[in-house]
Amino acid sequence: GEKKDSSVYTRLVPVDNSLIFISFVSRLRAKRTDSLTNRFF
Repeated sequence: GEKKDSSVYTRLVPVDNSLIFISFVSRLRAKRTDSLTNRFF
């Protein structure tokens, strides 16, 4: 059910939150740099 999934999610978030955030930011940076290189080069 939903309660079980939410509890598991809340349990996993503190552990993996930093890794997820780092990967997310790195992806955003990669997209930004790609768009910039496509524009100016």
